[in-house]
Amino acid sequence: MSATENTQALTGLKLSRRRYTNQMKVNKMIKHIVMFKLKDADGRTEYENALEARKRFDNVIANVKELKRGEVVINSKDAPSSNYTISLLCDFDSIDDLNAYQVHPAHVEFGKFIGTVKTDRACIDYEY
Repeated sequence: MSATENTQALTGLKLSRRRYTNQMKVNKMIKHIVMFKLKDADGRTEYENALEARKRFDNVIANVKELKRGEVVINSKDAPSSNYTISLLCDFDSIDDLNAYQVHPAHVEFGKFIGTVKTDRACIDYEY
């Protein structure tokens, strides 16, 4: 394969990961990443609260149609204790969908729980 063909193949691969309209215009999605530092609370350890948060966020994933993809990852028990405990990784088709998610009753309910077990929060929303 020539260098030009190789470049074209790689470019095609990158482009295939994007969403396009009929005019080949990129439809940018929104990535919403939230990290929480949790604490021992409500009779559970920090790690047990992370497991409970993941279980409760499954309800958000199941009930918020604007959320195209949602995942909860938990920091390794062997990682430094200064790390955040959990992270929510979410994809939305638009900023309007992200805003609808923010006020959805399932998300609001999750927020009530997380508010009782978190000590810190960091968030970023970006287009990709």
